[in-house]
Amino acid sequence: MSEYQPLSSIDFETNPDDLAKFFDIHDIREGISKSKFIALGSTSWLCSSLKTHDKEGISPDSKENLASRKKFFGTNEPEKPPINSIWAIIFDALKDFTIELLLAAATVSLIIGIVESEKEGWYEGISILVAVAIVVSVASTQDYLKELQFRKLNEEIKRLKIAITRNGILEEIFQDDIVVGDLVSLNPGDITPADGILVRSYGIIVDESAMTGESVSVKKGENDPFILSSSVIVEGTGDMIVCAVGKNSLAGRSHLFLLKQDKELTPLQMKLEKVAKHIGIAGAIAAVIIFIFISFFIFEGAIADDDWESDDTSDLLTAFILAVTILVVAIPEGLPLAVTLSLAFSMRKMKDEKIFVKHLSACETMGGCEELLIDKTGTITKNEMRVVKFKIGLKKIDLKTPIKDKNLAEIIAKSIARNTTADIRKIEEKLIKTGSRTECALLMFLSDWGFNFRTLRDLDTQAMQIPFSSESKKMTTFHVGFEKEGYLYVKGAPERVIEKCKYYFKEDGTISELSAEIIQEFNFLITEWSQKMIRTLALAYRPGTLEDLQLNERPSKEDIENAEKNMILIGIFGIEDPLREEAKSALNQLKNAGVTVRMITGDSKEIAAKIGKQCDILDIDYELHEKSQIMSGKDFTDRVGGVKEEFDEEEKKRYYKIGNEEEFNKVSASLRILARCSPYDKFVLTIGLRNSDKIVGVTGDGTNDSLALKSANIGIAMMTATPMAKESSDIILLDDNIQNIVTAVRWGRNIYQNIRRFLQFQLTVNIVALLLCLIGAISVASSPLSAVQMLWVNLLMDSLAALALATQDPDDRVLDSKPYGKNEYILSSWIIANIVVQSVYQMVIMMVILYLGPYIFGIDAGWDSDWPDEESTHYTICFNTFVMLQLFNQINCRKTRAEEYNVFSGIFQNRTFLSIFSVEFALQIIFVQLGGDFMNTEPLDLYQILICIMIGSSTLVVTLLFKISTIQFYQRKSD
Repeated sequence: MSEYQPLSSIDFETNPDDLAKFFDIHDIREGISKSKFIALGSTSWLCSSLKTHDKEGISPDSKENLASRKKFFGTNEPEKPPINSIWAIIFDALKDFTIELLLAAATVSLIIGIVESEKEGWYEGISILVAVAIVVSVASTQDYLKELQFRKLNEEIKRLKIAITRNGILEEIFQDDIVVGDLVSLNPGDITPADGILVRSYGIIVDESAMTGESVSVKKGENDPFILSSSVIVEGTGDMIVCAVGKNSLAGRSHLFLLKQDKELTPLQMKLEKVAKHIGIAGAIAAVIIFIFISFFIFEGAIADDDWESDDTSDLLTAFILAVTILVVAIPEGLPLAVTLSLAFSMRKMKDEKIFVKHLSACETMGGCEELLIDKTGTITKNEMRVVKFKIGLKKIDLKTPIKDKNLAEIIAKSIARNTTADIRKIEEKLIKTGSRTECALLMFLSDWGFNFRTLRDLDTQAMQIPFSSESKKMTTFHVGFEKEGYLYVKGAPERVIEKCKYYFKEDGTISELSAEIIQEFNFLITEWSQKMIRTLALAYRPGTLEDLQLNERPSKEDIENAEKNMILIGIFGIEDPLREEAKSALNQLKNAGVTVRMITGDSKEIAAKIGKQCDILDIDYELHEKSQIMSGKDFTDRVGGVKEEFDEEEKKRYYKIGNEEEFNKVSASLRILARCSPYDKFVLTIGLRNSDKIVGVTGDGTNDSLALKSANIGIAMMTATPMAKESSDIILLDDNIQNIVTAVRWGRNIYQNIRRFLQFQLTVNIVALLLCLIGAISVASSPLSAVQMLWVNLLMDSLAALALATQDPDDRVLDSKPYGKNEYILSSWIIANIVVQSVYQMVIMMVILYLGPYIFGIDAGWDSDWPDEESTHYTICFNTFVMLQLFNQINCRKTRAEEYNVFSGIFQNRTFLSIFSVEFALQIIFVQLGGDFMNTEPLDLYQILICIMIGSSTLVVTLLFKISTIQFYQRKSD
C-alpha cells in the first residue's frame, strides 16, 4: 500500500458510507472516536471539501459561511478555566496562621473590653480587626489584579499564526480563528492547532507525546490519517482538514485541567524566601522576648499588689496581641509582593516595547544573562532575502529580464514553483509573504520575470515532497505528468546539489557534461559570493520516464533519494540577507554590559566571518586561518566530545554533561562564532556553557534552533520564528528588532535593582521597629508602638512601598555593571553597610525621643499614661517620627549605588513613586490627627508635626554623607 493516497479519489458523494468504511480500516487512536470526527466534519460537507482541496483548498468561504461554522462548531480558542474570585483570594489570605492568631486575640480583646466597658471597651478590638481587614483586603486585591493581568498577558502568546487555505488562497491567520473545515498546511516544526484528518501527506512524521505521552514519533498517512492537536510535525509536509477545534479538540479538553498560571518559584524568589525566613525567625524571637518582658512586669505588679485584676488580664492580652502583631510585621510579605509587582510591571513595560515575556522567570533571568548565543539569520540579519545574483553555467543572468531560451526559462520557473511551498500576494498594496523567506526571494525573482508561480505549481501532479532539513540541506519534489513522465526537482546548498549532478545547462539551453574543471569554477564562484556575504542556492532537475527514473507514481522517500543522481544543474542563485541597521550598536551595547556574545549560524565560515567583523563580534583584522575565534560546528563538537546523557538514580533526574569538559573550557574561552553548525552543535555549546555555571541566553527563529532555545536558561525567539521555536522560547521579540534584546537585559537587571531597593528599605524598617519595641518593652514595660500602629506600618511599608520601589524604570547606568552571577548574594556590601548606618541612626533618634522627648517637647511621658488605652502625645510623636524616617528613607532607597549622590534624580519622571509617596504622607498625617481611639494617637500641633518631618528628612543628609565618605574610602584604598 502506498504512503500517499488523495482522499479525494474516494467517491464519497455517490456512497457516503464509504467515509465510514474509510475510517473502519484505520486504528482509531484512544480518545478519538470516528463518530466524533464524522459528526464534527458534517459528512456531506466534508466530502465536498475533500473533492475540491487539491485545486482550490476549501470551497469558497463567505463571511456568512465562516460565521455559521463558528456558531455551529465553535472556534479554536480553548475554554478558559474560571479565575479565582476576590472573595476566594481573601479567604485564602485569612488562612495565614499569624493572621488567624491575631484575629482570635482581637476577638477575645473585643469581648473582654465590652464586658469591662460597654461604651469604650470595644475600641481596641474593633480597631485591630479593621486594621487586619484593611491589610488582608489590600494584599488580596493586589493578588486578584495580578492574576487578571497575568492571565491577559499569557493568553496573548497563544495567538500564534498558522498557514491555512481559504478560497484557494494560502494565508496566515491567528490559530484561535481556525474553524472546522479549514485546510491547514503542515510543515516541519509546526505545532498542530486542532484535531484533523490528513488529506495530503509527504512523509509526515508526528510527535504526539504532548497528548499521548508516547515518546516514539508516529508516521501519518493512509493507515493513520488522524492528526491530534498540539502534535509536532517532525518531518514531512502535507495538509489536513480541521475536524475539531477549541474545547472539542483533544488539546482543548486537556487545557481545562491545566493550572491558570505558572506557580513555580524563580531563583530570585527562592533567594528572597530564604531572606524572609531569616527575618521571620528574628521577628519571632523578638516577639517572644517582648511578650515575656511585658508579662513579667504585669505579673510583678500583680504580685506586689497581691491581687490579680481584670485590668491585668486585659494588659496581658494586649501584650499577646502586640507580640503577634510584631510577628506579622516582621514577616516581610512585601518581599514576594515586590518581586511579583516588579516582574508584572516589567512585563507590561517590555510588552509596550514589543517584547513579549511568556514566563515571569524570563524577566529576572535576562538580567543575569552572561552568555548570549545569537542566531545570524533573522536576528543579526533582516531575514528579508532577495536574489542579487544568478548564473546559468558560468554566465551572469539579468535578474529582471527572462533569458531568450523559452524552454530553459520555463524549466527554471517550474523548478522554483514546484519545489517551494511559500506564498506571496498583495493585500491593499501591501506585500504579504508566507513561508520560507529564501523561497519568497525565489518567487519574487519569478515574478520579476513575469511568471505566475501559482499556475506553475501543479499540485495535482505532485507525487512526493521531501522538505528541507538541516541535515540534508536540500528539498526535493517529484511530479508525474499526464503521459507518465516524471520530473525530479532539487534545490539546496550547492555542495549537496552539485554532487548529485552529471550535467549542467548553459545559457543557450544546451546541456553539457559537468566536468571537474567546471565544478571547480562553481566552487570558486560560491566562495567569492560567500566572502561578499551572499548565500548560495543551487537548482537541479531530472526529467525522464518513470521507467528511466526507476520510480512509480507513488514513490517512497527512499525511492526518491535513490533517483537523485545524474541530474542537470540549472544554475546558482546568490541571495542576500541585509544586515540589520541596529545590529552592530546592539551587540556592542551587550558586550559593554558584560555579556559575551557568540554567533551561531548554518552559513559558511566566510559569510560568518564577514558578518562577525561588521558587528564587532570578531576583530576587523581577523583571518580565517586563526581557528581560535571561529570554528565549524562539526569540528567543535568532535573536539569537545559532544554531550553525554546521564541519569541520577537518587534524584531520579536526567542531566547532560560535555564529553571533554577541560577541552570545552579551553575552546570556549576564545570561541566567538560557530559556523556550519547543526541543531546538535548549538545544543552542545549551550549545555557546555550552562554546566560552566553561566546564565545562557539563546536567540533563534527556526525549528533547528528549538533544541538550543529549550536548553538555555532563557530562549529568545523572533516574531517570524516557526511555531516550534516560539513554543521553546521564554521571550518573543514582536518586531524582530535585535535592539530589544538589549532592552530585555536592561529590564531584567532593573528587576534585580528594584528588589534590592525594596529589600534595603524593608530590612531597615524591620530592624528599627523590632529594636524599638524590644527596648521599650525591656526599659519602660511597654511598646512605644501599639498593635494597630504596627499593622498600619506593615500596610504602609510593605504594600505601598513595594509598589513604589518595584516600579522604578531602569536608569542609564544599569548596563554599566556586569551581570549578577548565579551564586551572587542579593545584597551588595554597600547596601548592607547602608542598612546598618540607617538603622543605627534611626535607633539613636528614636531613643532620644523615647527617653528625652517629654523634656524636649514639655509633655508627659508615654509610660505614665494608661497606654494604649489612653492616647499619649509622647508616643504619638514617637510613632509619627518613626514613620517619617521610613518615608524619607524610601527616597534614599531609590538609589542602590554609592556613587549615586542625587537621590532625587529621575523622581519627577516616576509619577507612580511620587503619587504613592504623597498618599503615604497624607494618610500618615490624617491618621495621626484624626486616628484617636482607633489609632491610639493624640492630635499634634503644627510645631510637633514639622519637627517630625524635619527629623525624618534628616535621613537624606545622613545617606549623602555616608556615600561621600564611602567613595573617599574606596579612593584612598585604591591609591
